[in-house]
Amino acid sequence: MFFLFIGLETVSFYLLAKNNNFQNTAVVNASNYMVGQFYESVSWFTDYLKLRDVNDQLLQENAKYRSGVIQSFYNGNIGETTKVDSGLKQQFSYIPARVINSTTNLRNNFLILNRGIKHGIAKNMAVITSTGIVGIVMEASENFCSVQSFLNKNAQISVKIKENGYFGPLVWDGENPQYGTLTDINKHVNVKVGQDIITSGFSSIFPEGINVGKVEVVDYDAGGNFYKLKIKLATDFGNLSAVYIVNSLMKKEVQQLETNAEAQEKNPVQPNAPKH
Repeated sequence: MFFLFIGLETVSFYLLAKNNNFQNTAVVNASNYMVGQFYESVSWFTDYLKLRDVNDQLLQENAKYRSGVIQSFYNGNIGETTKVDSGLKQQFSYIPARVINSTTNLRNNFLILNRGIKHGIAKNMAVITSTGIVGIVMEASENFCSVQSFLNKNAQISVKIKENGYFGPLVWDGENPQYGTLTDINKHVNVKVGQDIITSGFSSIFPEGINVGKVEVVDYDAGGNFYKLKIKLATDFGNLSAVYIVNSLMKKEVQQLETNAEAQEKNPVQPNAPKH
């Protein structure tokens, strides 16, 4: 009986709309509105599905841009020259990646990225975002890699005050994921709240000039000669999705020199005795 009732109602509605101009116009307008709303919803959903591809494309373009800026090149020129570009050599390249897992509530936090060995990823590559530092690649499989977050008791990054160039180690105290602590800045240095903190470049991993954060609190080591600066980090570790993995193209050369210097310090070479 129910379906019979629905059928009769449908037929009655059809006959009413067909034989009455006013009702016919109303029905046509209503159906056009419903169809328009349907296609608009389909279009919005389709655009939403395409958004991921658009974002990936933007990441690729940003990676190419970062690889081309002057900070990514090593200047081998000596003295004055009119052809500045002739001495530039690519020092850093950037690989876009997405975060597929991360933590912020542990003492030793980590991230998992969707890039691995087949994408050119290797251990000890830096990871950054468009706003600041993230961490360092620890292990890489064929398609993925794990990253030691800066929010880690073992993490230490060389940074400097942008305004004056004084540098020191930045560490995390294991408490608030929004802050780091910068030490070893001598008290004679003029430090002010709001000054920008950037990477120092004293590393074969992180390029110089990557944004880190701002000085929020100026404090002192008790009885010491150094500041203890509270730095508000530029990176929001609780909302990471797109990152860049930094490939240092001259890392092996720098590391070899560092290894040689350490070996020489442990076993200094005695100078040859003068001949008489």
